Amino acid sequence: GQEADPGPSPEDVAKAQQLQNKSLLDVVLEAGGQILMEILGVNDVLSCLKGDLGACVSMIVGALPWGKIFKAPKIIEAIWKAGKAVITYFQQIRWARAILRGAQKAAEAAKAAAAKAAREAAAKRAAAKAAADALAKKLAAEAAARAKAMAAKAKAKTKPKAPDPKSRGTKADSCPNSFATGTLVLLANGTAKPIEDVALGEQVLATDPETAETSAKPVVRLIEGEGKKNLVTLTLTIDTDGDRGTATSDLVATDGHPIWVQSEHKWLKADQLKPGMWLRTSAGTYVQITAIKTSTAKQRVHNFTIADTHTYHVLAGTTPVLVHNCDFAPGVADEKYDKHVLGLDDRGRPTRQPDMPEYDTEDGFERYVADARSLMCPVTCPAGARETIRSNGDIIRLDSQGRLGMRRGRVITTYFRPDNPLEYFTGELDR
Repeated sequence: GQEADPGPSPEDVAKAQQLQNKSLLDVVLEAGGQILMEILGVNDVLSCLKGDLGACVSMIVGALPWGKIFKAPKIIEAIWKAGKAVITYFQQIRWARAILRGAQKAAEAAKAAAAKAAREAAAKRAAAKAAADALAKKLAAEAAARAKAMAAKAKAKTKPKAPDPKSRGTKADSCPNSFATGTLVLLANGTAKPIEDVALGEQVLATDPETAETSAKPVVRLIEGEGKKNLVTLTLTIDTDGDRGTATSDLVATDGHPIWVQSEHKWLKADQLKPGMWLRTSAGTYVQITAIKTSTAKQRVHNFTIADTHTYHVLAGTTPVLVHNCDFAPGVADEKYDKHVLGLDDRGRPTRQPDMPEYDTEDGFERYVADARSLMCPVTCPAGARETIRSNGDIIRLDSQGRLGMRRGRVITTYFRPDNPLEYFTGELDR
């Protein structure tokens, strides 16, 4: 905006005040008007000088006593000097009054500007304080939400291995690919242990069927569930070695668990197996399926996440058979849950609007992992879902709720809800 008028200078104001304090009588006397006072009174002289000077001269001369007529020239000169001084005085008085009015207006404007500036400064301070308070409240709320969510996630991940029996029925779908309690697992040291007794970090014998490389790998996650399960009982012909011939042993798995079929050279779900197919053992030999039986029963089941190869061996009788697990790689589920459910980066800072807020609950992390497995772990695409495969072999699936998962080999690499799920999935078809 425009700058405020500074008003008259201090010198002009001082001069104006001096003029304002001078009386008309002072002006007349300074101009030599004493002689006029000898003839007329003060009021008459002042009234005379304010009017027509010629008439004033006539009036004063006419009022002179006959004995003072000789002073008439001096009186006339005094009248003219005093009259001019009076005229100048009135002009100066008008100027002085204008100066003083300007000074007063400038002072009032300065006072108003100072008051306005004070109000604006106070308003800015109040706004800054309100903004700081709002930011503090927002940061506190975000920190509380992060702490609550992280605590809930930690609680879900550190649940006891054997949960309260009353809650087991709610976890029936959390372990879709698994083996029944009592199934023996081959450990890296050559011994076997019931699947429910295998601990985190324990080493199992794992094999990559593509390279035939066998090595010890740690268990990095324990998975279990209980409920109504579709079970497949495989009857295998076991070579008992030597003249003793062959024998049969059974292996019970849930219908969706992947098992390596050497004769087909690929992983198939248990319910896709057929009599006559050959399975791989830990020794690199093969056993044949001779019979298959399916059933449905309430069953407690178990599975693992194995580092790197994601394979392990379960025993049919005394013969280890190569099977697979499907899961997130270590740490990936945590990272994706933080990003897509909590909207946080690795350091717990908000980064985006969560796209899966339905998992932001006390049991949300467990449900997130279970739903990702249910969509991505089956060998064939689940009913109601869509599937595409990239040129590099990555499998991408989209379910009816707009949730999209990706899997490389048997490892889930992500699980989230795109902004436009169908458009995102269709875009993957062209890659």
